[in-house]
Amino acid sequence: MGAHPVLLEAAEKLLLERGFLVTGKAASTKEALQLLRDQPTDVVVLDLQMSGSNAMTCLREIRARHGNTAVVVLSEGRDDGTVGAALAEGAVACVLKSGKPEDLVTAVRQARRRSIFFPGRGEPAAPVPTDSYQLTARELEILRLVAEGSSNTEVARKLWVTEQTVKFHLSNVYRKLEVSNRTEASRYAQLHGLLGESGWSERAG
Repeated sequence: MGAHPVLLEAAEKLLLERGFLVTGKAASTKEALQLLRDQPTDVVVLDLQMSGSNAMTCLREIRARHGNTAVVVLSEGRDDGTVGAALAEGAVACVLKSGKPEDLVTAVRQARRRSIFFPGRGEPAAPVPTDSYQLTARELEILRLVAEGSSNTEVARKLWVTEQTVKFHLSNVYRKLEVSNRTEASRYAQLHGLLGESGWSERAG
């Protein structure tokens, strides 16, 4: 999804050549959300520099309304803060436009079915019933680590993100689960089966 026809056509051609089914293209947030309503999809590729629309708003809307749809974002660069912001909003990967075409193919493939793991990242988070909780995969991942007793610093180190990013996701978890702290969130997750095989701790915060 983006504003530049050349980019849209190039991305579509590349993905089709690699065996993906492309269900549609959109040049605006409105068009994108309409496409997803009409024909849900596994992965959305979103251009962070799409003109005439707020790409971050589009990302938030997709994550809120279509929680099972993974979002891979395209960005001009990593120095303007948009990459970190997009990942904090729930994007599963960011591909720089200066990269190779195969980078996008790999990102989309991993968004559909993860087969590459890095140290400290662990197993992919299990999907959450989006109609009940609206938690993103990253929010659930952080919730599980918190429930195991990890501090914000430890969670940040394990996931290779900043503590501020952890706090951002936790605040969203508290809001969505209607709890006040990590102890309440951990107990809620245990009672509602959100922890899978994970344990949980009574650590307050």
